[in-house]
Amino acid sequence: MKKVILILVMGLLLSSNANAVWIKGTGPFLKWSSHEVLVDYYSEYELDGLCDYWSKSKDWSKFGREKNRKAIKEVLEKQGHDKFICMKLESP
Repeated sequence: MKKVILILVMGLLLSSNANAVWIKGTGPFLKWSSHEVLVDYYSEYELDGLCDYWSKSKDWSKFGREKNRKAIKEVLEKQGHDKFICMKLESP
């Protein structure tokens, strides 16, 4: 029985719907979700929330940081902001 459950879990993780396994906003979600899923997630936030995630991402791995910042920049442009505004606000 344990083998069957393990196989089912592994199948979910490897399937194209693997993003559904992660809880929105958690570390695994932010690291492993596709670009499109991240854009949808960040689209729920306004400028201050997006820049907060931008700032938090500086401590993440290069993979997670770059992936999330690309999605944030896309959302910023869709919202009519300069895609580098969070970077500019972070600099003194």
